[in-house]
Amino acid sequence: MHHDVASASELMTHSAKLFHRHMFDRWRAATANFRGHPPILVYQMGKVGSSAVYQSLLRANSERPVFQVHFLSDTGLKHSAAYFTQSRQPRPPHWRLGAALNKRLKRLGDIRPFTISLVRDPVARQVSDVFENVSAYFPGRPGGAQPGSEEISEFLQDYFAGDIAVADYPQKWFATEIGEFFDLDVFEQPFDRSAGCQLIAGERTDLLLMTMESLADVFQPAMREYLDMDVPLVPANVGATKAYAKLYRRVRDTFSLPKPVLEEIYSRKSTRHFYSAQQVDKFIARWSEPGSGAPG
Repeated sequence: MHHDVASASELMTHSAKLFHRHMFDRWRAATANFRGHPPILVYQMGKVGSSAVYQSLLRANSERPVFQVHFLSDTGLKHSAAYFTQSRQPRPPHWRLGAALNKRLKRLGDIRPFTISLVRDPVARQVSDVFENVSAYFPGRPGGAQPGSEEISEFLQDYFAGDIAVADYPQKWFATEIGEFFDLDVFEQPFDRSAGCQLIAGERTDLLLMTMESLADVFQPAMREYLDMDVPLVPANVGATKAYAKLYRRVRDTFSLPKPVLEEIYSRKSTRHFYSAQQVDKFIARWSEPGSGAPG
């Protein structure tokens, strides 16, 4: 096995930890006192820095229960369940947690959680997603062998070249999840791009939006302002520190995309809503030049 490839046992240990964490969360979702202590939801698409937010809030030992979910809406749960069935995968623990919270929050009706959601440079998010779900992107390998850096880089280049619509996923996610479950349109009002952080007050939730790129600067002040909690940000689930760290860094340092492809990716509504033209230009420069890939 190549020295920079994570072993199957390391990846299985990581999966086991996630399973036990979500099992505990499902128990809390069913038993926690939501009326006395409305929950804090770290509710976002995958690979946008949410694990750092979730772990930091857990360490703060708030009386309010904290949950990390990707899908809460009926539509999101239905479509993701169909995907898992079609790909012959069991429904993962985070899906089951989302389904449990969906039922309980609907049943209680008047509970108003505090919701935190994040966005990220779409190319960086997809690169990270491939590593987090490498067995799904590269199935059927004997002995759990993982692909090398060149194979992953080639896969990513073909992936983006063949499916630019992946850049539309954040817009679809916000519409299906935040829009459907909380009846809140995040694109209805301008986002404070210079701050990288903004609170939207809705009837069913207060939604705190943050960009992953600004998270280190805005998270702790935002927790003080909106939750009256002193919560230092604890790095967690960072690709560069995981079992596949060497492979991740190697791909990040060699992978690039043609500028026309990048310009098409970064022209999407969701990217332009959360990021300024200057920030988008930096993303394009980063991914068009090998060796300048985003950290984390």
